[in-house]
Amino acid sequence: TAYAPTLFANPDLKWETAIQTNVGLDFTLLNFKLSGSFDYFSRTTKDLLISVPVALTTGFFQFSDLNSGSLTNKGIEFTANYRDKIGAIGYTIGGNFTYVTNEFTKLPEGIDYIQLNDKRISIGRPLGYFYGYKTEGIYQTDAEVPTTDGYTGAQAGDLKFVDLNGDKKLTDADRTFLGSPIAKFYYGMNLGIDYKSLDVSIVLQGVGNYTVYNGPRAD
Repeated sequence: TAYAPTLFANPDLKWETAIQTNVGLDFTLLNFKLSGSFDYFSRTTKDLLISVPVALTTGFFQFSDLNSGSLTNKGIEFTANYRDKIGAIGYTIGGNFTYVTNEFTKLPEGIDYIQLNDKRISIGRPLGYFYGYKTEGIYQTDAEVPTTDGYTGAQAGDLKFVDLNGDKKLTDADRTFLGSPIAKFYYGMNLGIDYKSLDVSIVLQGVGNYTVYNGPRAD
């Protein structure tokens, strides 16, 4: 039996740090019937733990952790509620909307990106964005399938992958940003009616402008 170190321990690891700014405005109008708020927020997280490869000549083959990543989230949030009565019936209408951007702003020196299966981390992009080949329909016949590198085995019914750089081949150079799994905006609405001791309410929520990976279909 032999023993060997496999994981490089970094004694300089520390807690990540965050800098956050919030600016808000609350308002009440129409004799207190209409109320709401508007907020701007910005949060930068520094010293994120990033796993980086270690030279095999060190004797270690697993990745090592470094405090060398920065991530910024910023956006706006708006909420409004209107409450009034018609006779003995009271009603409430409200809504909220949030827009947020997510951007990785720093990676360890000498590293352009980090690949996580079908996702990637790189500077100037959202955290863990999808990275791969774009598609443009499916092949209708076998004759449509190119015979150049990268298309071997493709046949009628398979997806058409886009040759982005136009070299007539399908290579890693044709992979690109496909979208972010992090939504850019969130919204909601609430409706309520009350009469004496009876009340009914409806709440609607949603998110938008994000990408979902259909794993079962990919298999």
